[in-house]
Amino acid sequence: MIVINFHDIMQSTLKAIGFIALNGFCDNFLSDYLWARAVLLTSPTIATISTSITIPIAIMSDILLGRGYPTLISTIGALLVIFGFIFVHIDNHIWINLMKYIKSLIRIID
Repeated sequence: MIVINFHDIMQSTLKAIGFIALNGFCDNFLSDYLWARAVLLTSPTIATISTSITIPIAIMSDILLGRGYPTLISTIGALLVIFGFIFVHIDNHIWINLMKYIKSLIRIID
């Protein structure tokens, strides 16, 4: 017959529940809050594109930590993500300045 120590199981279960709750807080709540804050500070497009920049960052961290090197296709994909991020950011910056200019012209006409 197997004797189970209920106290040890309950204690390890509570510890696991604590880690699950902490993981849920960090992975879900905190990331969603920071993304929503980024949407408020920039724009939905910039905030969404900015989340994809984590892919090249992960590839660079793997290289720096010695965990491996990316394939040619992964490198090209990471470069495309970086260029897309830069172009969207530049486009957004130009668009904001253009809108400011148009609003100033409208004020002059009125």
